[in-house]
Amino acid sequence: MSTMQAVYYDGKTSDKRSVQIELAAAGTLIIRGLESELRYGLAEVRIAPRVGNTPRSIYLPGDAKCETSDNDTIDLFLKRHRHATASAWLHTLESKLGYVVLALVITGVSILGLVEYGVPLLAKHAARALPPSVDIALGEQGLSVLDQTFFAPSRLSAQRQQALRTLFAKTTADLPEAERLRLLFRRSPRIGANAFALPSGMIVIAVR
Repeated sequence: MSTMQAVYYDGKTSDKRSVQIELAAAGTLIIRGLESELRYGLAEVRIAPRVGNTPRSIYLPGDAKCETSDNDTIDLFLKRHRHATASAWLHTLESKLGYVVLALVITGVSILGLVEYGVPLLAKHAARALPPSVDIALGEQGLSVLDQTFFAPSRLSAQRQQALRTLFAKTTADLPEAERLRLLFRRSPRIGANAFALPSGMIVIAVR
């Protein structure tokens, strides 16, 4: 049997009362210091998990509760009547600096691994899962936006454009899905000479 000091709230007003809680050997909590003695079985109350050495709440039936800073006494009581609890395990981890550092290292490595390998892998699978119609629509919409904001019609002659397309086709003939690649020409005084690859295999070459 052990006792501890606590503050009692009735759940109806903001008043608080100093009480003494006796943790009986039978797993019963006995609250003394009020007009009448209160007794609750362990199954009737809910004890908040331990977070460091901050005050801990014991929730009672009828919205009442007690708060106490005597965490060690509560942990010992729970260990005797509930065996090991998740909150006790958590407190053990957070009270050991080495465990905290190890947890931070593991978290950091996991995040880096997700960014380095997980995200690209998921993006690759997502791209492969998209139907060709979506790929084509994205490319056409992207080109339409660029034409309205940055591009103007190319000043290259039709003969020069065709010669470049022929050279492009020979250069990319051995690439996978080479037949999907299209070479397009635009003029862009705003951004100067540049090149863009858009979905659906469109390659846009922009000149001044």
